[in-house]
Amino acid sequence: MPLSSPKSPDRLIAAIYEVLYSKALFEGVTAVIEKELIDAINKMQVLSLYHRAWPEVSKGDIDNIIARHRDILRKIIHYVEDLSEGRIFQLKHVREIEKTIEEAIKKLLSKELPIKPDINASECIEYIIKSISNRLSEAKVSENQKKEFLSIQRSIYEKALRYGLIVITGGAGTGKTETIINLVELFSRIGKKPIYIVTPTGKSALVIEERLRKRNLLKDVAFISTIHRLLYSYYFEKFPSITGYKKEFRELVDLIDKTLNDIRFFNEFKDYINRNSDLKIQPKILIIDEASMVDEILLALLFSIVNIDSLEHLIIVGDSNQLPPIGFGKPFVDIIDFLKEKYEDQVIVLETPIRFPIQTGIWAFSQTFTSPDNPIDVLENYIDDTLKIHYFHGIDDLKDKITSILKELLSEIVGSYPSKFEILDLLNTLLEIDLSEEQPSLEKIDKV
Repeated sequence: MPLSSPKSPDRLIAAIYEVLYSKALFEGVTAVIEKELIDAINKMQVLSLYHRAWPEVSKGDIDNIIARHRDILRKIIHYVEDLSEGRIFQLKHVREIEKTIEEAIKKLLSKELPIKPDINASECIEYIIKSISNRLSEAKVSENQKKEFLSIQRSIYEKALRYGLIVITGGAGTGKTETIINLVELFSRIGKKPIYIVTPTGKSALVIEERLRKRNLLKDVAFISTIHRLLYSYYFEKFPSITGYKKEFRELVDLIDKTLNDIRFFNEFKDYINRNSDLKIQPKILIIDEASMVDEILLALLFSIVNIDSLEHLIIVGDSNQLPPIGFGKPFVDIIDFLKEKYEDQVIVLETPIRFPIQTGIWAFSQTFTSPDNPIDVLENYIDDTLKIHYFHGIDDLKDKITSILKELLSEIVGSYPSKFEILDLLNTLLEIDLSEEQPSLEKIDKV
């Protein structure tokens, strides 16, 4: 079949790659069964050669590619035969990225640690539980909430010491940040250092840093930052005076940058860090916050530059009900699903809110998103001073409602009732949008 044919082998393989790449990047789906792959190729019309002309791809076309051009296909596409679902296709580079994550997780699961904390650790846990109890009493949290929260916290600290890996998931206000701070105190009290904390966003890193500072625990953390800063700047921040490795630092960071922009560089990066294993970061404790926002590429890079062999404890924290990350895959949810099959004890779900009282409007609203198995039937029954519900009919009505709400909220900031132009001007100032730009940057659009 000539190359100019819409269904030539080269074009069909390119179409398979395009669909798999798009699904991984825009839908977070990194493995696609054959039927869905064929349907997507035909729906996306990636084989169209000219206006209003595109061929239908069938299973026979895929069979032919595999039978006659297997070697070419295998260079960029990974596929396996599943007894129940048939062929499953992945980008080869994505498979290598996922293997890196899988190997790190399995290595941490295999670490042999004491079944029960020693006397010193047990005393530290009791001290922390008592401290939490006092803080909750001062915050006027109900006795039931307090009892439930302290029970799950005790379980977390015992499991954190018992296992090489635990995952903590919970909705807003359930105490995820509080748990991280207390884990830092626990590990530092029993002498497990250095402790590293990384997040996908600068905001969450700053929140944790401030909370640690208030509890006089910041000195016990060796490094706290975004994952990107760890990848790009760690070596230059930690070892500014070392000249012997400057070349290796630059080469490694260059490969990290290339991989974040093009996954085809991942294997080159992986080979480089494995050849230069002395460049690997050596935390004893690694805590990842807001992990539901971390995609597969970022997580694989992180696991590659950290020495998993010397890492004693990995704590992954996030909200499994949040929207998936902007990027490849949904590793946080996938790790939870994997652990629930054989290691369910290592997944801890925080359900008791401590930031706000139960049965309030804001509690009911949060339950709508964080407890799909136990949803709130009639949200209107919970309207109070913590929750308002506005209804609208059509886009124009929605715009008017949003303007009205913003006027009400922003009047408290500007001190007088603002006009529409004052609202826009204030929002632009808060969001740092340059009105001279014809099209705001993606970063600024994300903020909006």
